[in-house]
Amino acid sequence: MGAIILIQAIAGILKGDSTKSFIPIFEKVSNYEKEKMGIEWRRQRKMSYIWNILLSGWMFLQSYWSRDSSDPILIDFTFKILLIIFIIAIINISLIMHIRKIDRSTSVSDIQGYTWKSTLIDVVVGLGFGLVIFVLTILYVMSDLG
Repeated sequence: MGAIILIQAIAGILKGDSTKSFIPIFEKVSNYEKEKMGIEWRRQRKMSYIWNILLSGWMFLQSYWSRDSSDPILIDFTFKILLIIFIIAIINISLIMHIRKIDRSTSVSDIQGYTWKSTLIDVVVGLGFGLVIFVLTILYVMSDLG
């Protein structure tokens, strides 16, 4: 997964400001956002590539740290499903907020500073979500041990 994310980030960086995509609707959306957002569109894409590289690096680091581990990781199916539902919910809420912000803007000045504000909000929500998942995982593990 880390390799796929890294390749995607590098391909995006090499692609530059092009909105070309294999899927035609994604190209139309990129053109629309590029037109509405102006310079913020470029900033947002660069920020997403940076985050993809950091995420990929984190995945490689975790893989390196656990390379000699022989402990089987057994996670309850219900816990996995709940985690997936929470992740999908967070992603969809973020996308809805992004779409509303872009669609409701009337000029490029409405979007000024959007990348930094949205990144800051994403980091805070991500850390909060990570803390909740960490606490729930600890509680889950402790309930199985007891």
